[in-house]
Amino acid sequence: MKEIYSAEGYRIVSEVDHCPFWEKDTVPGYGSGAKDCFFCRYADFRKERYMTRMQGQSAEEPLYSICHHEKNRKQRETSIF
Repeated sequence: MKEIYSAEGYRIVSEVDHCPFWEKDTVPGYGSGAKDCFFCRYADFRKERYMTRMQGQSAEEPLYSICHHEKNRKQRETSIF
């Protein structure tokens, strides 16, 4: 699948994506050992603001969030001209 980025260059991830920068959320009870982006502290999936925004959307559609890990951010290409 082609990687998609926000206007700020952050990668947009689905709830079941995985990446090498995965880092377990520090909230007790979350994570359960899974290494999906849904459980990573760099994604917004479990933040209250994100959940409020997603209310009312179809449960059949996959959830998408932004990964805020700087190493996963798209670097702007610079031109020498």
